[in-house]
Amino acid sequence: WSIVAIGGGWTVAGLGMGLATASGSLAVMTLSEPAQIGRNTGSLNLSEALGNALFIGLAGAIYANLRHQVVPAETFGWVFVAAAAVALASVASALRVGPVVEPARA
Repeated sequence: WSIVAIGGGWTVAGLGMGLATASGSLAVMTLSEPAQIGRNTGSLNLSEALGNALFIGLAGAIYANLRHQVVPAETFGWVFVAAAAVALASVASALRVGPVVEPARA
């Protein structure tokens, strides 16, 4: 793999994560009552932080358990499989929200 391909892949991934984070916050604020926006966005940030911490722990556990059993490429492959499974579960749960339409405000 060339450094350009790897850098390009990480750049696209980073852009996608940045767009998703902003879109998620915007959706929460749009769907919240004005008096609940602070509470709901705070809950969103907390759940994102806890989810990140849990997945980092899971990825570390996978790596620690496989690093002496299989070749390094396969170890990282299983970590990426776990990441893909988490991403698919996230997409499935996000589909429950449906389209977010900003209500007309008087």
